[in-house]
Amino acid sequence: MQKISIITACYNSEKYIEQTIQSAIDQTYKNIEYIIVDGGSTDSTLPILEKYRDNIQKIISEPDQGVYDAFNKGIQASTGDIIYFLNSDDYLVDNKVIEDVMTLFEANQGFDMIYGNIVMKNEETGFETNFGKKYELVDLMSGKMPPHPGSFLRSKTIKKYDGFNLEYKIASDFDLITRIFKNEVEKISYFDRMVACFRLGGLSSSIKNKDKTAKETRDIVKKYFGTELPTKSIMEQNMSYYKAWLESLLFSNMPISNVLVELGIRKVALFGTMEMALYVKEDFKRSGIQTLVFLDNNPTRQGVSMNGITIHSPNWLKENSTQVDAIILSFEGNYEKEIKDQIDQLVSCPIPVYSWKELIEMK
Repeated sequence: MQKISIITACYNSEKYIEQTIQSAIDQTYKNIEYIIVDGGSTDSTLPILEKYRDNIQKIISEPDQGVYDAFNKGIQASTGDIIYFLNSDDYLVDNKVIEDVMTLFEANQGFDMIYGNIVMKNEETGFETNFGKKYELVDLMSGKMPPHPGSFLRSKTIKKYDGFNLEYKIASDFDLITRIFKNEVEKISYFDRMVACFRLGGLSSSIKNKDKTAKETRDIVKKYFGTELPTKSIMEQNMSYYKAWLESLLFSNMPISNVLVELGIRKVALFGTMEMALYVKEDFKRSGIQTLVFLDNNPTRQGVSMNGITIHSPNWLKENSTQVDAIILSFEGNYEKEIKDQIDQLVSCPIPVYSWKELIEMK
């Protein structure tokens, strides 16, 4: 009977780690080595791990360089023939997952990788969908890959390709799977079975990592296939922020400006005067934050009133920056850096500057 090593990387994972552990130790397959690599948690994660100490073969707890460094440590500590990576906020969908997958590996000794399907779940909205299909090399060339919570790999194959490349902080799983697909595609098999539940909101699906994930994915595709993936338009880039904003308002009744209230910010200047600025102003109103002034570089917009608030040149900041607690960039284009640099030149004392997208990332 072949051994499978299940590796979970965690850091301050008290919310879901117990469900993750239970889904692993309740498996019917008998030859499982369970390894948990903790990055030095400061919450109650470690006491939870101790509670299940008898069911976890190896616990490593020390600072690391992120989830892929933790996975690499788990790979080095593992002794299994097969390796599976189970995220600390995910869980196996039933207790026969490992048994069914290992039966396939036993019957097909030439397989280096077997991958199945996952359930993607957003617990805040109640959204849930099944995700998975048979992947071809052309899918990876377009930046798509089998979901790693649904993928099982031979240990010798992972080690042959040196595990996870720490150059990539978010898409290193795509890098590893791409290398394996390019060179071992005939030894990879799709198993049309549900494997795990993947909670949206983790590292790769977090809104603050969207741009970085896309960049790393483009870099990996260019590295291995020599092709350039198209970059998303401003509208496409902003869409995930719009959705997160709407989700916060509708499902949590929480304006994105709540984070500013916690920072003691009560009066703001909004930089930008298109419709986005009005959305931001209305959000701030719900948190009791006063919009004192609009700022705009366009001379034709200056001197007029919008929603009862005067639009000024950014030069207004030279004499009046102390009247506001922060400046909020309220436009949709990707020129935040240029405007922040402009503001630095105008104010005599440092003042907090946030974009509306940063507020969504902070919530």
